[in-house]
Amino acid sequence: MDDPALWHRLQFAFTVTYHYLFPQLTKGLAWFLVFWKWRALRTRDAGKHTDAFMQHTVGPVIAANGTLAIDDLSAYLLNPWVAVQFAHNQAAALVTGTFVVTAVGAFYVLREAHRDQARLYLKHGAVPSRIRRGTPEAN
Repeated sequence: MDDPALWHRLQFAFTVTYHYLFPQLTKGLAWFLVFWKWRALRTRDAGKHTDAFMQHTVGPVIAANGTLAIDDLSAYLLNPWVAVQFAHNQAAALVTGTFVVTAVGAFYVLREAHRDQARLYLKHGAVPSRIRRGTPEAN
């Protein structure tokens, strides 16, 4: 891993991933959200709305200039939906971290380097997926 070209390639891969692919994905998904929101408003079917957090609105008000403002911060922060959204966010972060740790472990195995670290990363990185599946290895 002393090769400067490798580090340049890794930096390029990181830059491409976070500065090109993710924004493109976000912009592409935005069209779906706009369509689904338009359809929900057109049909007046609240079940088709995509903004689940705002389905349980407490605390915000529409200001005189038409912007959304927080009128009651404690009501907003203690919204019952917050716990569900927070749990969802944390689970997604755990899954993302799991993939990264496992991927680094797999990379080390393929390179036949850092064997102890590779074993550790693969063992612990895969734990959440084993817990999710409920396999005997998780116990």
